[in-house]
Amino acid sequence: MNTSKLTDLKENEEKIRKQAKKLLRQKTSEILKKQTHLFMHEKSLTKIPVPKNPNQILYAYYHNNQLTKIENIELLYNVTHLHLQWNKITKMEGLESLHSLKKLYLGNNKISVVENLEGLKYLEELHIEKQNLDGPDTLCFDPRTLIYIGGSLRILNVSENKLTDMAWVKPLRQLEVLVARKNNLENYQAVADDLCTLLSLVEINFLGNPMTRKHRYKETIIARCSQLRILDTVAIHSTSKTFMRNFDKVVRLRQLHEKNKIETTRRGADEFFDLNMLSGPRAQSALSIAEFSNQKPKVTAFDSTYTFMPRAFWRMRKTPSPHEGIAPPMEPPPPPKQPISDNDIFPIKGILKKPMPMKYISLYLGNSIAETGILEPMQFLREYVSKNIPVVIRNGCSHWPAVSKWNAAYFREKIPDKNVVVAITPNGLADGITKNEKGEEYFVTPHETTMTMAQFLDGLDEKRENYIQYIQKQNSNLTTDFPELMEDVYAEIPFASEAFDKLPDAVNFWMGDERAITSMHKDPYENIYCVIDGYKDFILIPPTDLPFVPYKRYPQAEFRYTDNKWDIVPVETVNMVKPTSADIDIVQNDDFIQPSGLPWISIDPLSPNYFKYPQFKRAHVYSVRLKKGDCLYLPSLWFHHVRQSHGCIAVNYWYDMEFDVKYCYFKMLEKLCGNY
Repeated sequence: MNTSKLTDLKENEEKIRKQAKKLLRQKTSEILKKQTHLFMHEKSLTKIPVPKNPNQILYAYYHNNQLTKIENIELLYNVTHLHLQWNKITKMEGLESLHSLKKLYLGNNKISVVENLEGLKYLEELHIEKQNLDGPDTLCFDPRTLIYIGGSLRILNVSENKLTDMAWVKPLRQLEVLVARKNNLENYQAVADDLCTLLSLVEINFLGNPMTRKHRYKETIIARCSQLRILDTVAIHSTSKTFMRNFDKVVRLRQLHEKNKIETTRRGADEFFDLNMLSGPRAQSALSIAEFSNQKPKVTAFDSTYTFMPRAFWRMRKTPSPHEGIAPPMEPPPPPKQPISDNDIFPIKGILKKPMPMKYISLYLGNSIAETGILEPMQFLREYVSKNIPVVIRNGCSHWPAVSKWNAAYFREKIPDKNVVVAITPNGLADGITKNEKGEEYFVTPHETTMTMAQFLDGLDEKRENYIQYIQKQNSNLTTDFPELMEDVYAEIPFASEAFDKLPDAVNFWMGDERAITSMHKDPYENIYCVIDGYKDFILIPPTDLPFVPYKRYPQAEFRYTDNKWDIVPVETVNMVKPTSADIDIVQNDDFIQPSGLPWISIDPLSPNYFKYPQFKRAHVYSVRLKKGDCLYLPSLWFHHVRQSHGCIAVNYWYDMEFDVKYCYFKMLEKLCGNY
């Protein structure tokens, strides 16, 4: 009996060992399959080879080689750490597409200008020490690059670069650690002035610079950099920092006081001599001096109401009356009208009829569409939804099973006989403006037909002339027509559903020919657009630019395909039962007879006719490319135009918009513009 139990135990133990070995082999194979580290260092490379499986690489090591140029790394769009130190690289280039890069090492090369980092929005560390050690030139910095990376860069090493000043560092507003050892910095006062605006700076290393041997160097730097904790590898005691900061304030206030005193005295003397040297009667001179100067007195530390008048004219001063407390309203005459040129900036007039400063015009719109990696619901709601501005979520859906599975081959295997509704056009413009044979313009909807998925994919491969296919049925076709594919994607976008406090109204599936184009339009939905395979190119214009976006009313028609021939068939308005976008959503008024035709945007943003529509130059036009695994939050009422790569697959989630104050403002803008 005991022998049989012992035998069973041994067999069970052997089975468990085999299972453990099997699991270990599986894990090892998975790790080997997904190569996240690329080791190409110390191989005497003179050129960077094209990497294999580039989208899996997170860490790339190319240091200690003979490289002279940065190339063949644009496909490493998921890399976070890039090592290129100890080479012979002469120019920073080819890095713009590395959107996920966080740490960049370029030390010991021959770079002369820090540039071309505009695409690295998440760059946190830049190590560019010891450049051109044998040459006499100092390292230079492109201001545009520094402004772009200034919102993310935390650590910067610029040691041994023969730097003579630090004025270039001002745009790096998030900088926390600055290492600038062994440079040619001599004026510590100027350096302190340049660093005082960096409120996040906590550690500085200036060892080896001439200014470190000067009297009051440490006191000045510590006093001017309010958050500094470590200077030249030595921690700063809080008591010392407080004392030095207060002492510096006293010194600077005293200097400012003396400066104001001298300035006030000099200005008073100048006014006195100007007054007494003017030609003509003294009274006339006294009355005309204010008109002659046309300047308000500067505020000083002594008396902001001080005005200078010689004793000889005291008797001419008017006695103030109780009715003279407020000056009568006065407005300067309007300037003469000038011819408007293409380069003129048009001032925006407000209630006070004063030009609005440009800083307010771009208050909520930057120079580019914001990008991020991860979005929390509160952050999404506060920073983007409430402001009604778009944001790109790089790799936002890259973890979905669909991203690794969906393509033409997968659909041929999974759903070859699935019936799909396909929109077909001769020119790729489904729901767009097209001219008929007589040159008359119509808003034309596509010819729709039903075919199997295999037939649709064959048509994509064939790319027939004047026969452009696109699956674009906007009726939540992913959930209704392709339920077998829902297991590969999310039924909702979690952060969006929580922020909007609702589920999506529709989930749409898109796939088609690269020649298929979605013309410029707007939608009454909050849109989360996810690219599963290929890429999409978006052109975006904010709804506030409605006055600059030309509209026109077009008669409606549809494409008909019979006997291998295309016709544009006019359709009566009453028979049109499927509006395609928010551009058709016009508020009806019982007292207003609605004009015939459908309002649609009459300009092509790819080739705009500025002669016909000159106001379009004033629109803020943004271009965004969504790559495989990327997502885009497209706010409601934003104008958008879409192109794609051949066979591109995408999914979008429509959340119903809130008809709140933003919608009311937009409808008011529509009425004011009278575009419709």
